[in-house]
Amino acid sequence: MKKTRQVKGDLGRRKRRRRRLLTPLFLTLCMLLFVISAGISYIYFKPIFAFKTPSTVRSLHEGTDRSEKAESYQSRLYNTEPLYRAGVKRTATVVIIEDVIREYLRPYGVRLLDLYIDRQGIVYIDLGDEIIKNFSGDLRQEYDLVVGLYLRIKNSVKNIRAIRLLIEGKEADSIGGHIDISRPIGGNV
Repeated sequence: MKKTRQVKGDLGRRKRRRRRLLTPLFLTLCMLLFVISAGISYIYFKPIFAFKTPSTVRSLHEGTDRSEKAESYQSRLYNTEPLYRAGVKRTATVVIIEDVIREYLRPYGVRLLDLYIDRQGIVYIDLGDEIIKNFSGDLRQEYDLVVGLYLRIKNSVKNIRAIRLLIEGKEADSIGGHIDISRPIGGNV
Protein backbone atom coordinates (compact mmCIF):
# COMPACT_ATOMS: atom_id res chain seq x y z
CA MET A 1 0.00 0.00 0.00
CA LYS A 2 2.82 2.32 0.83
CA LYS A 3 4.47 1.56 -2.45
CA THR A 4 1.37 2.40 -4.48
CA ARG A 5 1.08 5.72 -2.71
CA GLN A 6 4.75 6.33 -3.21
CA VAL A 7 4.52 5.42 -6.92
CA LYS A 8 1.47 7.70 -7.35
CA GLY A 9 3.33 10.47 -5.52
CA ASP A 10 6.37 10.04 -7.76
CA LEU A 11 4.15 10.25 -10.87
CA GLY A 12 2.58 13.49 -9.61
CA ARG A 13 5.99 15.01 -8.91
CA ARG A 14 7.25 14.04 -12.36
CA LYS A 15 4.23 15.62 -14.04
CA ARG A 16 4.67 18.80 -12.06
CA ARG A 17 8.39 18.90 -12.85
CA ARG A 18 7.63 18.32 -16.54
CA ARG A 19 5.04 21.13 -16.48
CA ARG A 20 7.55 23.46 -14.82
CA LEU A 21 10.02 22.73 -17.58
CA LEU A 22 7.50 22.96 -20.43
CA THR A 23 5.83 26.25 -19.37
CA PRO A 24 8.90 28.49 -19.98
CA LEU A 25 9.66 26.59 -23.17
CA PHE A 26 6.07 27.07 -24.36
CA LEU A 27 6.14 30.79 -23.54
CA THR A 28 9.48 31.23 -25.30
CA LEU A 29 8.15 29.49 -28.42
CA CYS A 30 5.00 31.68 -28.38
CA MET A 31 7.08 34.86 -28.10
CA LEU A 32 9.39 33.71 -30.88
CA LEU A 33 6.41 32.91 -33.11
CA PHE A 34 4.93 36.35 -32.37
CA VAL A 35 8.17 38.18 -33.23
CA ILE A 36 8.58 36.24 -36.47
CA SER A 37 4.98 36.85 -37.55
CA ALA A 38 5.26 40.57 -36.67
CA GLY A 39 8.43 40.85 -38.76
CA ILE A 40 6.85 39.10 -41.73
CA SER A 41 3.74 41.29 -41.44
CA TYR A 42 5.88 44.42 -41.34
CA ILE A 43 7.78 43.42 -44.45
CA TYR A 44 4.59 42.44 -46.27
CA PHE A 45 2.44 45.46 -45.32
CA LYS A 46 5.13 48.17 -45.38
CA PRO A 47 4.62 49.14 -49.05
CA ILE A 48 0.85 49.09 -48.64
CA PHE A 49 0.69 51.44 -45.64
CA ALA A 50 3.76 53.54 -46.44
CA PHE A 51 3.34 57.28 -45.92
CA LYS A 52 3.79 59.02 -49.23
CA THR A 53 5.50 62.36 -48.76
CA PRO A 54 4.72 65.04 -51.28
CA SER A 55 7.66 65.87 -53.53
CA THR A 56 7.96 69.41 -52.20
CA VAL A 57 8.33 68.26 -48.60
CA ARG A 58 10.72 65.53 -49.72
CA SER A 59 12.90 68.15 -51.44
CA LEU A 60 13.18 70.06 -48.16
CA HIS A 61 14.44 66.96 -46.39
CA GLU A 62 16.95 66.32 -49.17
CA GLY A 63 18.51 69.73 -48.68
CA THR A 64 17.05 71.68 -51.57
CA ASP A 65 14.91 74.55 -50.42
CA ARG A 66 13.13 77.36 -52.13
CA SER A 67 15.51 80.11 -51.13
CA GLU A 68 16.05 81.20 -54.73
CA LYS A 69 12.31 81.48 -55.23
CA ALA A 70 12.00 83.38 -51.96
CA GLU A 71 14.70 85.83 -53.04
CA SER A 72 13.01 86.60 -56.33
CA TYR A 73 9.50 86.67 -54.90
CA GLN A 74 7.59 89.81 -55.73
CA SER A 75 4.76 90.45 -53.31
CA ARG A 76 1.70 91.48 -55.24
CA LEU A 77 -1.09 90.99 -52.71
CA TYR A 78 -1.74 94.03 -50.52
CA ASN A 79 1.93 95.06 -50.88
CA THR A 80 2.90 93.24 -47.69
CA GLU A 81 6.12 91.42 -47.04
CA PRO A 82 5.74 87.62 -47.13
CA LEU A 83 7.12 85.86 -44.07
CA TYR A 84 8.53 82.80 -45.74
CA ARG A 85 11.71 84.64 -46.68
CA ALA A 86 12.72 84.39 -43.05
CA GLY A 87 14.12 80.88 -43.28
CA VAL A 88 13.61 77.17 -43.69
CA LYS A 89 10.97 76.90 -40.96
CA ARG A 90 8.78 79.45 -42.69
CA THR A 91 9.44 77.81 -46.04
CA ALA A 92 8.47 74.42 -44.63
CA THR A 93 5.26 75.94 -43.28
CA VAL A 94 4.35 77.44 -46.65
CA VAL A 95 5.20 74.19 -48.45
CA ILE A 96 2.98 72.21 -46.08
CA ILE A 97 0.12 74.67 -46.60
CA GLU A 98 0.60 74.54 -50.39
CA ASP A 99 0.38 70.76 -50.33
CA VAL A 100 -2.74 70.83 -48.16
CA ILE A 101 -4.45 73.34 -50.47
CA ARG A 102 -3.52 71.48 -53.65
CA GLU A 103 -4.72 68.17 -52.22
CA TYR A 104 -7.96 69.67 -50.89
CA LEU A 105 -8.86 71.56 -54.07
CA ARG A 106 -7.83 68.82 -56.52
CA PRO A 107 -11.46 67.74 -57.25
CA TYR A 108 -12.26 71.29 -58.40
CA GLY A 109 -9.34 71.55 -60.83
CA VAL A 110 -8.17 74.86 -59.36
CA ARG A 111 -4.74 76.46 -59.84
CA LEU A 112 -2.95 77.87 -56.80
CA LEU A 113 -1.54 81.16 -58.07
CA ASP A 114 -0.01 82.63 -54.94
CA LEU A 115 0.29 81.97 -51.24
CA TYR A 116 1.85 83.74 -48.31
CA ILE A 117 1.44 84.30 -44.59
CA ASP A 118 1.43 87.76 -43.05
CA ARG A 119 2.74 88.67 -39.59
CA GLN A 120 -0.69 88.27 -37.98
CA GLY A 121 -0.90 84.60 -39.05
CA ILE A 122 -3.35 85.11 -41.90
CA VAL A 123 -2.77 82.90 -44.93
CA TYR A 124 -3.51 84.66 -48.22
CA ILE A 125 -4.51 82.11 -50.85
CA ASP A 126 -4.78 83.33 -54.44
CA LEU A 127 -6.72 80.84 -56.55
CA GLY A 128 -7.48 80.74 -60.25
CA ASP A 129 -10.96 81.61 -61.43
CA GLU A 130 -11.64 77.91 -62.08
CA ILE A 131 -12.95 77.71 -58.53
CA ILE A 132 -15.90 79.91 -59.49
CA LYS A 133 -16.38 78.30 -62.91
CA ASN A 134 -16.19 74.70 -61.65
CA PHE A 135 -18.20 75.18 -58.47
CA SER A 136 -21.85 74.24 -58.83
CA GLY A 137 -22.93 73.58 -55.27
CA ASP A 138 -25.44 74.93 -52.83
CA LEU A 139 -24.93 76.77 -49.53
CA ARG A 140 -23.90 73.65 -47.62
CA GLN A 141 -21.31 72.59 -50.21
CA GLU A 142 -19.81 76.06 -50.36
CA TYR A 143 -19.67 76.21 -46.57
CA ASP A 144 -18.02 72.78 -46.45
CA LEU A 145 -15.47 73.90 -49.07
CA VAL A 146 -14.46 77.11 -47.33
CA VAL A 147 -14.57 75.85 -43.74
CA GLY A 148 -13.00 72.53 -44.69
CA LEU A 149 -10.08 74.33 -46.33
CA TYR A 150 -9.59 76.51 -43.25
CA LEU A 151 -9.78 73.57 -40.83
CA ARG A 152 -7.45 71.42 -42.92
CA ILE A 153 -4.84 74.23 -42.96
CA LYS A 154 -5.38 74.96 -39.26
CA ASN A 155 -4.89 71.29 -38.34
CA SER A 156 -1.69 70.97 -40.37
CA VAL A 157 -0.09 74.25 -39.18
CA LYS A 158 -0.98 75.38 -35.66
CA ASN A 159 0.06 79.06 -35.72
CA ILE A 160 -2.46 80.06 -38.41
CA ARG A 161 -5.17 82.49 -37.32
CA ALA A 162 -7.28 82.78 -40.49
CA ILE A 163 -7.28 82.37 -44.25
CA ARG A 164 -8.09 84.93 -46.90
CA LEU A 165 -9.27 83.69 -50.30
CA LEU A 166 -8.50 85.76 -53.39
CA ILE A 167 -9.52 84.96 -56.95
CA GLU A 168 -7.00 85.90 -59.67
CA GLY A 169 -5.25 88.29 -57.26
CA LYS A 170 -8.43 90.22 -56.42
CA GLU A 171 -10.85 90.17 -53.55
CA ALA A 172 -14.00 88.22 -54.28
CA ASP A 173 -17.35 88.34 -52.54
CA SER A 174 -18.16 84.64 -52.81
CA ILE A 175 -17.32 81.42 -54.59
CA GLY A 176 -20.84 80.27 -55.31
CA GLY A 177 -22.88 83.23 -54.13
CA HIS A 178 -23.61 81.97 -50.62
CA ILE A 179 -20.63 82.45 -48.29
CA ASP A 180 -18.88 85.81 -47.85
CA ILE A 181 -15.14 85.43 -48.51
CA SER A 182 -14.35 89.15 -48.70
CA ARG A 183 -12.99 89.04 -45.13
CA PRO A 184 -10.56 86.60 -43.45
CA ILE A 185 -12.10 83.27 -42.53
CA GLY A 186 -11.13 81.76 -39.21
CA GLY A 187 -11.52 81.67 -35.49
CA ASN A 188 -15.25 81.33 -34.99
CA VAL A 189 -16.12 79.40 -38.13
